[in-house]
Amino acid sequence: MRLRGDEPYLTTHTSGEERLVTGLLLPELARAALERLSGIPVRALEQLLWGRPVRINGKPRDIRITAMADPEGLLYRLEADGEEDAPCHLGSVGPEPGEGGRFDASAGALSGHDVSQTFRAFAERCAVHSGQSAPEMAAVTAVHRDGDVLLARLAPPPGPDKDRHGMVFDPYVLDTVWRLTTFRFAGWVADAGPANALAFPLSLEAIRSFAPVGGQGSGQDIGDCAR
Repeated sequence: MRLRGDEPYLTTHTSGEERLVTGLLLPELARAALERLSGIPVRALEQLLWGRPVRINGKPRDIRITAMADPEGLLYRLEADGEEDAPCHLGSVGPEPGEGGRFDASAGALSGHDVSQTFRAFAERCAVHSGQSAPEMAAVTAVHRDGDVLLARLAPPPGPDKDRHGMVFDPYVLDTVWRLTTFRFAGWVADAGPANALAFPLSLEAIRSFAPVGGQGSGQDIGDCAR
């Protein structure tokens, strides 16, 4: 596939003078390609690894997506043109999310202690110390701590819905969940400091989608962001 470089989700992510493809977009590129290839819904990816960032500096880039089947399942590899020896993303297709893993948001109000203000302060400090610009997060309207579990309510990401039409692993939502997870493991503190700068994940065990974030004006509850 070809990226022009002026897509809405590619215009704000930079590192120094380099403009980069948002790394959290790569799982969705892989998922969509694998779904078209296999002809069945793909809602879970496992053993995700990120490699060399894809630079978009004034000219389009082609990204090659390769799928390989072995006894362990369906594997995938993403590489940018001219950098075939250094893949930007690797992973495999996971099993469809089961009903037993679904987060039940029907209870209404989030339980536990409200830490929304503390989380927002933490996320802002991390963004300052990370040294990188990034896409806006999906709006976090509430964050509650219930023991070791972090519960959050998200509103849809900013921007026109058409920019994210059909996305399952929306990079704006993944960015928000990553910040929530970092907050959970940082010890629930607001003063992140340079030592706790928000680092981009280099690997994840698995990501699974149970339901899309709702339309404008609605929210979605996400449970136990540490998983």
